[in-house]
Amino acid sequence: MAMELGRGKNGRRIACTQPRRLAAVTVAERVADELKSPVGGIIGYQHRFARRVSEETRVKFMTDGVLLAETRAFAQR
Repeated sequence: MAMELGRGKNGRRIACTQPRRLAAVTVAERVADELKSPVGGIIGYQHRFARRVSEETRVKFMTDGVLLAETRAFAQR
């Protein structure tokens, strides 16, 4: 719904947190499949040990720890 409203463009991504690595990967794969897009394309994911995102990624599924780290890095800029 957020993508349909135009969110996730101009270098800004829609962040969706998941409690576990497996959940982030599985949900990203499911959404990518529904949108008929490869994982790492429009839909990506990141957890402590893996990162599958690209410049075209609009929705990024991530674990809570990754979101916290990105928030801290953004706040220090």
